Amino acid sequence: MPFVNLARRFIQSTFNALLNFVYPPLCHLCEAYLHPDEKLICNTCWQSLRRAAPDAQAAGNDFDLDGVYSLWEFGDGVQRIIHEIKFNRKKSLADKVGFELASLVAENQALREVDVIIPLPLHHTRRRIRGYNQSHLLSIPISARAGFPIVEAAVRRVKSTKPQARLSARKRLDNVKGAFMVTDPERVAGKRVLLVDDVVTTGATLNACALALQAAGAGRVVALTVAKA
Repeated sequence: MPFVNLARRFIQSTFNALLNFVYPPLCHLCEAYLHPDEKLICNTCWQSLRRAAPDAQAAGNDFDLDGVYSLWEFGDGVQRIIHEIKFNRKKSLADKVGFELASLVAENQALREVDVIIPLPLHHTRRRIRGYNQSHLLSIPISARAGFPIVEAAVRRVKSTKPQARLSARKRLDNVKGAFMVTDPERVAGKRVLLVDDVVTTGATLNACALALQAAGAGRVVALTVAKA
């Protein structure tokens, strides 16, 4: 059996090498040929992404989050990366972006001073269709590098909401009101929570989840996102 597995891996690696020779892989953003040490996106495109300001976004009077921190400003390149992770299950991209998020955690005291990570939950119907939660994929490298446990099952999204993109700020708040429920209060009571998501616009969805966590006894809640729009 070990010989069979070794032979299978050899055949697969040989086939992949031949395929890359005939059809060299292109960068998903600029479509330039990728170097052997590059995967999906070239280093030039990675470096061109605009970092977000290091300070937390200011929260309005209606918000209860203790801060929202983002890695990049939203733009075409970031949008494409998020799309690939969110809809095409590009796990290697999620690992790379998650590693960058972990670096941001290491640099920021407010993000380091947490006890648990909670990926922003998807409603079960959307998760069933997609097959995974992109926020959970992003959380795995953060947990591995920072050492904070992921307690994904502690919170559920119990309300299937309309897409937020075309709603006004006020309607966004109404749309996600009561959307989340803490199903295991003991996992969050007294804990400092790091919420992880892909994009923040008004912060309404993250805040709705923070409200549910605080009602269940959580301490401070800060959010970390890939991008802010």
